[in-house]
Amino acid sequence: MGLMQTPPVEAHVLLTRATNLNNLASSIRNHLSTLEQIKGAKPDQILTGNKISQEAAARQLFEQYQRLSSNFDPALLNLYDPTAKIYMTVHYSNGQMRRMNLSFENFRQLMLTSLPLARTRGDRNTYSQVRYRPEGNRIRITAQRYSHLYRNTNPHSMLVGPNATGKWVIFEEAMQGRR
Repeated sequence: MGLMQTPPVEAHVLLTRATNLNNLASSIRNHLSTLEQIKGAKPDQILTGNKISQEAAARQLFEQYQRLSSNFDPALLNLYDPTAKIYMTVHYSNGQMRRMNLSFENFRQLMLTSLPLARTRGDRNTYSQVRYRPEGNRIRITAQRYSHLYRNTNPHSMLVGPNATGKWVIFEEAMQGRR
């Protein structure tokens, strides 16, 4: 039985294979570089190129919002854009309703006076059914906000996105409450 000879491989085939292997190696190096950049990132952070996705940035902002809010930390106000609009609706048990449309400056003053009182009263909120939906170059966050003080759940909405410097901030917040 004789040995089978394999046909000689032409030079252009070898060159094509070498180029493909080189491209594959380059792709692997790029992926490893990306993995190095995201070491320590949360699993739900989706990467687009070298940037964290809009949804992941919105999630990080909302997590920070919840943390600062639950600690009654005035640094919470640093999460808002100076042009932010705040819409508050309060439904009272007597059937009356009060709507407030506040500039950020008015909201800031209200929060600076009410945060210490909220801490004293234990006026904490928790959020559920949180959703993130693209809205132009921003993200709309919707949730159900549970008030531990008033023991009720109400809709909550925020429009967040990057400001002129690229920092993610709150541009709009709409909240409802029942008293």
